[in-house]
Amino acid sequence: MSSQSNLVNVGRITAVYGIKGWVKVHSYTSPEENLFEYHPWFLKTKHGVKQIEIDEARPHGDAFVAHIVGVDDRDLAVQYTAADIAVERDMLPELDDGEYYWSQLEGLVIKALLKGEE
Repeated sequence: MSSQSNLVNVGRITAVYGIKGWVKVHSYTSPEENLFEYHPWFLKTKHGVKQIEIDEARPHGDAFVAHIVGVDDRDLAVQYTAADIAVERDMLPELDDGEYYWSQLEGLVIKALLKGEE
């Protein structure tokens, strides 16, 4: 199994923030700040998957802003916008019986739909 197939989306970089390489981040985790407990992040960009580290982050409005290690200006940060943030599946905490992550449900078909029931 490749490492890419083991990645689960946990957020998205939506825009740049300021001129010093910070980015705006939307979290899919619950609670949302848990996103910053996962290391490293893998960004799914149009050029492939890139591993990054975050050295600073803070809440900002209804999302967060974060600084990527080694990205210190706006021009570098813009290449990461519109990238999904993923982590390795085994980083996620185990769930109680009967609970599932969305990624575990992707691709499943409800049996009633197959039978034509409503």
